[in-house]
Amino acid sequence: MTVFVSVLLVLVTADQATKALAKRFLTPQSDISVIGHFIRLTLLHNSGATMSIGATRTWVISLFAILASVCVMWIGLKTQSLWWAITAGMTSAGALGNVIDRIVYAHGFIDGAVVDFINYGPFVGNVADIVLTIAAIAIVVGVLRAERFGITRIDRLLYSEDAEKSQHEKTEPGQRIEENGRNK
Repeated sequence: MTVFVSVLLVLVTADQATKALAKRFLTPQSDISVIGHFIRLTLLHNSGATMSIGATRTWVISLFAILASVCVMWIGLKTQSLWWAITAGMTSAGALGNVIDRIVYAHGFIDGAVVDFINYGPFVGNVADIVLTIAAIAIVVGVLRAERFGITRIDRLLYSEDAEKSQHEKTEPGQRIEENGRNK
């Protein structure tokens, strides 16, 4: 739980601090080169999701992000796996970083625009977006590695009979169980 909460707090703080700096020092006309033409600083207020998709239904995106965050937070608080604690912390932080913007800058029901300022070329994002991308990769890697959650209900659902074995064995956070039942 400590790892999850620490990752969540550090990343949400980093996201909100960088957005505050962007709002203070950048304007919508800013186009500051960081790494040539590959990464630039450009201030935008995005009312939609990725590439402004869903801009007219921002409240739906916000409600989905809140619901997803609650589910992922439950996993983050319950997991015995270091892998999933860090991944859940990143996923929750990324989603909440953008939900905070939608609440703080709202004109109606959670319909505010997200502060984006890191221009990668085809799109402009923020720290929360980067964190969500890394979290998505970590989820795929965790699933491909069959990384156990350390939550009996989830492990039983995903790994059926192997979950029975893991129920009776003590594993360290982040440790996997091989097919033969030994800790790896």
